[in-house]
Amino acid sequence: MITVRKSAKKDSRAIAELIAEAIEDLACLFTGMEDMDTAVKMLETFVRMEENRFSYRNCLSAVDGESVAGM
Repeated sequence: MITVRKSAKKDSRAIAELIAEAIEDLACLFTGMEDMDTAVKMLETFVRMEENRFSYRNCLSAVDGESVAGM
């Protein structure tokens, strides 16, 4: 069963991967990185931060069991 809750720092990796999947090539542009793996790592750093547009504080997580299935 999928539930929706406030996102937490522990969701950062999953959220970063979902953002990268949604924005595709723009992930590299937004982060200034040349490859997607590095861009995802940078997005994860942004998601962990308290105050920016990618922050975990600015989104909700759709959770299936213990896994983040959407945001």
